[in-house]
Amino acid sequence: MLWVCPGTVKSFKKSKPEKNEGKKEAIGEKKQKSEAKMIEEKFVKLTSNSVYVQGTPRILRVGSVQWFRLPESDWEDILHRFYMAGFNTVDVYVPWRDVEPDGPGKFSKRTIKSLTRFLEAVKRKGLFAYFRPGPYICDEFDGGGLPAWLLKESRERDDDGQDDKAILRTACPNWLRHVRCYLDHLNREIKPYLITNTKDPGPIILYAIENEYDHFEKAFTAEKVFVTSQRQGERGMFQSTHTKEYFSSLRDIVRRHINVPITTCPGQPKIAGTGDVSDIWPLPNHWSTDGHEMHTFALRKEMHDLSKHDGAYADMPVGMSEGPALATSVKRQILAGMRVVSAFNAVGFHTYGYKNAIDVDPETMGISLAGMSNLGKKALSAFSWSNSDASKLFFHPRVGYMSGAIDFYGPISHSGNLREKFYSFRRANVFFSTYESRIATATPGFSHIYYSLGCVNTPQCSLFPPFLTCTGRQGPPPTTQTSGETTVTLTSNNGLIGARDSFGRRIVNWLEAEDGTLFISILNNSTRSQYLSRCSVHVSDGATISESSDTGKGRLGSSKKKEGIEEGDEVISGNSFPRFSLLHVPVETYPGSRKDIEQLRYNALLVARMPLTPNLTLRYSTAEILTERKFTYGEAEGTKLIVLYGDPGTTAEMSLDTSPDCVARARRLGDDFHQHASATPGGICLTFKFHERKTSFAVIQAVRRSHLEQKEEKADADMPDKAGFKKIQEKEEEVEETPLESLLVMICTRDLAGRTWFVGDASRGREVLVCGLDYARVAADQDYKRRKSSETVHVNYEHDVRKKRIDVVTVSPQPCQMEGFEAISDYNHLTYATWFRKKSNHEIPIVEPDLLRDNVKTIMDNKEATVGFDDRKWTRAYDEKTQGPKSLDDLDIHEGHAWYRAEVKLTEEEINECASQFLYIKHANDIVGIYVNGTYITTLAPLGNSIDSSNKKCGGGKDMEERIRNSLSAGINVVAFIVEIWGHGAFEMPTGGLFATSLSLPAVSPRGKKGLFGKATVCGVPLSTWRVRAKLSGEAKIESRDRLARSLTSSSAESSLCFGLSKEKMEDLPPEDENEDLDDKAPLKINLKRGNVIWVQTVFHSSDLPDPAEYNAPIMLRLKGKNCSATVFLNGNPTPIGRWLSDDEWLKRGTWANSTREMWSYTNPDHIPVPTRALRRTKSKSYGDQNVLHIVLKDTSGSEENAETGHVEISLVLNDDDLSTPAAVDMKLKREDSNIDSKIKYMPPRIAAEQKAAFEEKGETIRTSHVSVRGRTEISMIEVKRLGSHLVAVNTVSM
Repeated sequence: MLWVCPGTVKSFKKSKPEKNEGKKEAIGEKKQKSEAKMIEEKFVKLTSNSVYVQGTPRILRVGSVQWFRLPESDWEDILHRFYMAGFNTVDVYVPWRDVEPDGPGKFSKRTIKSLTRFLEAVKRKGLFAYFRPGPYICDEFDGGGLPAWLLKESRERDDDGQDDKAILRTACPNWLRHVRCYLDHLNREIKPYLITNTKDPGPIILYAIENEYDHFEKAFTAEKVFVTSQRQGERGMFQSTHTKEYFSSLRDIVRRHINVPITTCPGQPKIAGTGDVSDIWPLPNHWSTDGHEMHTFALRKEMHDLSKHDGAYADMPVGMSEGPALATSVKRQILAGMRVVSAFNAVGFHTYGYKNAIDVDPETMGISLAGMSNLGKKALSAFSWSNSDASKLFFHPRVGYMSGAIDFYGPISHSGNLREKFYSFRRANVFFSTYESRIATATPGFSHIYYSLGCVNTPQCSLFPPFLTCTGRQGPPPTTQTSGETTVTLTSNNGLIGARDSFGRRIVNWLEAEDGTLFISILNNSTRSQYLSRCSVHVSDGATISESSDTGKGRLGSSKKKEGIEEGDEVISGNSFPRFSLLHVPVETYPGSRKDIEQLRYNALLVARMPLTPNLTLRYSTAEILTERKFTYGEAEGTKLIVLYGDPGTTAEMSLDTSPDCVARARRLGDDFHQHASATPGGICLTFKFHERKTSFAVIQAVRRSHLEQKEEKADADMPDKAGFKKIQEKEEEVEETPLESLLVMICTRDLAGRTWFVGDASRGREVLVCGLDYARVAADQDYKRRKSSETVHVNYEHDVRKKRIDVVTVSPQPCQMEGFEAISDYNHLTYATWFRKKSNHEIPIVEPDLLRDNVKTIMDNKEATVGFDDRKWTRAYDEKTQGPKSLDDLDIHEGHAWYRAEVKLTEEEINECASQFLYIKHANDIVGIYVNGTYITTLAPLGNSIDSSNKKCGGGKDMEERIRNSLSAGINVVAFIVEIWGHGAFEMPTGGLFATSLSLPAVSPRGKKGLFGKATVCGVPLSTWRVRAKLSGEAKIESRDRLARSLTSSSAESSLCFGLSKEKMEDLPPEDENEDLDDKAPLKINLKRGNVIWVQTVFHSSDLPDPAEYNAPIMLRLKGKNCSATVFLNGNPTPIGRWLSDDEWLKRGTWANSTREMWSYTNPDHIPVPTRALRRTKSKSYGDQNVLHIVLKDTSGSEENAETGHVEISLVLNDDDLSTPAAVDMKLKREDSNIDSKIKYMPPRIAAEQKAAFEEKGETIRTSHVSVRGRTEISMIEVKRLGSHLVAVNTVSM
């Protein structure tokens, strides 16, 4: 179904305005903008330091979810995993190509409905949306999202007299006419999904226009010194983009329907390519993994300088649109003051259909331009390219064919499973969610690191003299810059700690919240853990901090010993830390990722001076904080939980201060905790050690100082009277303490912190902390309704199949049971924790490699190359102007395969007299197979280069010349070309040749035309009667791209079906060579002959694959071979599930570029994801559970006489990196008397043991529990019995 934009015409003329009409429109427009601004600020408000969404300061943590590249059936699950990773905003790209695919004004209703359904799913998940419709989006997508029909409607120069043609991405009225039609239609459809919709606020909070326009400006300028085949500049020398006018026009078009903040995305971490237009918020890309901090500081300074950019950005905070999918980068950016951060392509995605792109990697290296002419060097300097930049592009550019699954190794794989990186993001994002209100309005600062030659006593320490590691480039002396009242200084023993400033010196940076909380960023730049010495971090400010002496150090008196503090512990004044341990700064590890420095950098995020409760303040913690949570129900009502984490085997510490009238007391300490002297009166300092896969707890209480002192005095007086147990008990009751607040401290490793989940409904008393599961989510709301009367929380979880045991700890204010798990401890009424264990008996599933070898049939599909083929119904493709063929884009063929056929009449003399250049085509793009009179010659991948049989750089040479000569004959000769459009370029860059040089660039920009075009000759004689037909004969004839093709046309899945070839008889696969030693479990092998285009049909059964109810086991189609390409279809759907290129070697044939099928993506290019939900699972009458694969294979061998022909092995495999088991568990919460615990009298184990005999025969056993005693901390298990109105301990077991 297509929607046609009304009023779409080819010419654009402005009608004369009536008298005073312009003034009225200006007044009305001004009023409309004012009202829109008021509505916008009510829902989304920007200040110079913060972003407020519906009145709440927010840190927008953005990640890309490519809705148009993922199966709709996966959206809900993917979005939930995205949400559980801690992101709060979805980066929603919209490709114009899909919205308006078939021509001006012809809109796809199916695409619009799909988009709105995705926005509904985003809204249901409670996420925000950053809406990015372009018109250009890049995104490694075909043409950067621009519809290919624009190539016919566009031009490059503004002086060629084609007034009806548009100059893309400029202020050209013809371009803006197309953009207005597209955006007006799209914006009307998505307007209900704006957050400013007062009736039902939607998820869209930001709206982006354009993308990386600063790169386009450079390319635009560069094209002035590039020449076309007509030997004129691609752009006029005085031609301009008119950036300010262009962005002003885009803003005005958007403001017709949209009233949320408008943004744009410069490609560099600075303000460029924005036109300095007001009401547009620049959110630059930050792709560099080094220098996040200084880039952010510099960007803030530039934006808020009223003398720059006409002051257009003075009232806007600092943010970004795209950046690496690294949790460390996100942490660094937020700690530097970013209010919008992004993990680009946080979720991997598939490439269905023909939406691939070809991109040039700007990072490729080449040779110098020492031999280049002065004129060429001046041409390069005209658009600010260095010699190195130019060599990358001209001599050996790296060009990537994006295919299969595109996955930048984000936290969520293209199949939806969770990588280890997911847990890194979750740790960081859960922290930012917890303290978002503080961080979102905090003030940034930084100071230079001081260096010390002192060595840390650990074998893992890296000691480097400061003169070798921290001098950097020359610059001003070390300084401190902060807008707050606090200065944080860091002393380091090596030069691997800290971020860099613009002069290469190391810095430590922080955020200071309005309540004084400090968030301190310490970066480890090395590839192994680093340790900092005691007191290496110092906070100096005007805060109230007690000091024990002038020197800041002192010894403990005897009164302190009663609190369990060891003699000899030092008390250091001021907020310097750590005091009793080394400060550990780890490295990041992502199993399966590339082990480079960018992946291994780790940013430790420390917190100081943070109020936890009205009477307890976190002075500092050298362990990182995951989250804090206050229990509001059950036995734990009023208790604050804080979760800390670190690496196994390391020690960390935390210090708590109290209000003047309170004392912090350790009610219970786990065996991993030790208490030390506090730096302030009444405070408490704990050190603790982390152990692999282990959690531990401590309970800290704030007690009124007068109550505690009275209690201690009376206890001391009566302690010698061991026989008077009842007397002691009565006296304790007289001064019974009532804790003002309780703090439950949970420590765990980094691994477990990322696997800590809160499941259940806190409002209904069913929220439970679950630690140890790889993934956990509570059942949907409808499941709650069915269990309304029960106390059961139904949890869906996943775990790695390779783990044979699952250890889980739960923390809940009510006793908890996990069905199917063995409780290995009783419910603890002090820590509210229970430990569980379950053995996993899942075996790693196997997919047999020979699964595709049965019922294989084949059929040829290259009759178009033969001489006698009837092409009279094909489209004429001769261009009178160039005397050669027209490009496929000029013939409205923009994707997939196409055949060209041409004729040339030759005499015997012309053939014999031709010494070279038997075949010449001026331009060819992308993959071209050549046939002469039915004889296959070769396959080239020219990338816009010429096809010249005499030029080795163009894929020619003696072998190609000889092969063509032998195929020609006197009379009519037929030359056929099979062309595959891989995709239009996603990056904007110049094309053509550089003026006054022999240099040229690959035609891989969005404007690069595909197919054959320009002059074309055989033996110097022009080729004539050019004709073209889209698609292979075996591909389906689709009436509309919005209509899915029917499935199998016959009743049996094994019958012949190759869409258009379904009436042809398919042949059984020829038997293997008898001499070949073929393994019974070997995959399907196909050997191609020269120039073969062959369809392969094979069948497999879903029952032979892992059961999705038992395994999350992504299935991949693996094709491994050489000199061939493939397009794969599943179950009769004419949209291919993927395309494949066998190797890089033949891709480099015909071009000077370094072409590769592996660029940026971390997935195996030999793997094509099989969409699980597209498989037939239930047995139907027609097909059962069998699935049909159709694979079209093309031989791409070279022209050499002994050239290796194409061959491929085909099999189904599991993606071992993405393998987990889904399961479910019912967590039952028991309601018990919440006051019973307050009646228990916790006594020293020695007293309880002496009283055991007296009470052994009396009372009633209640339960077991943990206790701690004053003095040195001991942990025991006690059995409690009731004696009259009291509860006493009758049995103790030391732990």
